[in-house]
Amino acid sequence: MTHLGMARKLFKAFVTKYFYDWDLERPVYVLVASAQLHLVFALWTPMKTIIFTAPSFLHGPLSCMAAIGYLIVLISSANIDHFHLFGVKQSMGLHPTWRGLKLRGIPVFVTVGLYNYMRHPLMTGFLVAFWLSPVFTLGRLLFCVMTTVFVYVTVFYFEEPDLKQDLGEPYIHYLKTVPAFIPNGSTS
Repeated sequence: MTHLGMARKLFKAFVTKYFYDWDLERPVYVLVASAQLHLVFALWTPMKTIIFTAPSFLHGPLSCMAAIGYLIVLISSANIDHFHLFGVKQSMGLHPTWRGLKLRGIPVFVTVGLYNYMRHPLMTGFLVAFWLSPVFTLGRLLFCVMTTVFVYVTVFYFEEPDLKQDLGEPYIHYLKTVPAFIPNGSTS
């Protein structure tokens, strides 16, 4: 839920004006999101009822495809700079550049690597990793459904409208030419 609140322009403008410097906006976001994730892990009650078990000959391939999902997450994160994404550079007072644009408060439009083939490869990777499991318990099913709904709502009702407003015509063209989650061979 941190993403729905703290990743929005209004919140960023408020906290950077009244509470802390722009350099700390991303590291604080990462800290709060990590604390929330820790709470989820600490308070999670397993629901172990098995809903579905794939045939044994599919366990290996499904596990490999799930691992590919995590690899997609890692590669997409590298495409947009791991250390900027996680707030490391900002917390160290470094102001990285991307193709000559200073990232401090300037919206940057990245279409390298996997972003040439899908608009949200990070989310795609997570969804692939979460859904492609050889064994589905009630808890995993609940987690996957809730995560999928969250990703859909966040992307289509918050992120993309913000990006259209911030980046204008180049992003609108990107929306029309590059699919959101499933690559179709087209590139931006």
